[in-house]
Amino acid sequence: MGLMCKLLWFFQDDRKESFLNNALLVDVRSPEEFLNGHIEGSINLPIDQIISSIHKITLDLEANIVVYCASGLRSSSARKVLIKMGYMNVINGGGVNGVADKFKKHIV
Repeated sequence: MGLMCKLLWFFQDDRKESFLNNALLVDVRSPEEFLNGHIEGSINLPIDQIISSIHKITLDLEANIVVYCASGLRSSSARKVLIKMGYMNVINGGGVNGVADKFKKHIV
């Protein structure tokens, strides 16, 4: 069972689908990594810019946000920062390939 499945197992199926369908996909890798391949429709917000730039993506503290990186380490840190900032629905999706599979999206 993947990380995202483990994190969302407690949602009822309809809530899980709603969360996934309405989630912002935030790639916290560097711009260079993002340009070398990212999930279609995702937004690049490098980990070192989370605090200063998340407001450019959303001001909604209840927004569904899935952060991802190469392996899940940076996205874990990004999730913690966002939670401390007051964002309530943030999930560490883990690595780019796993998130792409879960969301049934292509890496472009």
